[in-house]
Amino acid sequence: MRRLRAIAAARLPGIDPSLDVVVRALPGAAHATYAQLDDAVCRALAKALR
Repeated sequence: MRRLRAIAAARLPGIDPSLDVVVRALPGAAHATYAQLDDAVCRALAKALR
């Protein structure tokens, strides 16, 4: 959970402050590496902000 929070916090400065962003951790996130989580968050944000 801390890794995901740190990844999301690092990405938030690049997002419009008027948007609400919710990051939900699925059970598989507990076994993912930091790089895998970072990639997943990056891809999800890119998709959501299109």
